[in-house]
Amino acid sequence: MIMNNNESNKSGKKGGGFDLRYNTLSVLSMAAVVACAVIFASAFYRNAPAEPVKGALGWETMRLDGDRDGFYVEFSHQAHSAMPKEGCVYCHHLSMPDDSVTPCSRCHRDMKGPVSIFNHESHAAYYKNRGKYCEECHGAVRAREHVKKCETCHQDYNRDLDYYLSARSYESAMHDRCIPCHRQQDEKLGEKMYNDCGFCHVKFPAP
Repeated sequence: MIMNNNESNKSGKKGGGFDLRYNTLSVLSMAAVVACAVIFASAFYRNAPAEPVKGALGWETMRLDGDRDGFYVEFSHQAHSAMPKEGCVYCHHLSMPDDSVTPCSRCHRDMKGPVSIFNHESHAAYYKNRGKYCEECHGAVRAREHVKKCETCHQDYNRDLDYYLSARSYESAMHDRCIPCHRQQDEKLGEKMYNDCGFCHVKFPAP
């Protein structure tokens, strides 16, 4: 079938319109993918907490109230340090470099979401002040897969880097450490008091 010039021009215009819509859709799709990647990275690898945690009050008997909503958990150091299995290490499983017992709220700094405990700026400043630069950690290639392991300098930091880029929320860390152990106590005692949130979270007058 032979088309005349008018039909050919109309067909060309339709094809051009389709190509334009296709290209626009491709650009929008790519923009959406990039936006999602940025949101994901900012959510899971951020240094600044969205809901900063307040430190515990006291020491021997601490009052834990990370968001200062008035519902404190009273925590006895003496009772928990006498735990037969792991003692202090069960909670203080990792300390900051040059620190012996780092408070929970220093690493788990966000009440509801994960936050990075790796401070890139301090590392960059440390090496720059000593005449060394990015290659000290990243190597000549400067690719993430070639990054020097943390334990090279900090022997207690023997996990993959991602572990330190996403420390769980304060709420999650507290519950995941406390609840399983308390439930074991319930089974031993034949009671269910630790399954009740009100057993630990009690309303106290503001200090």
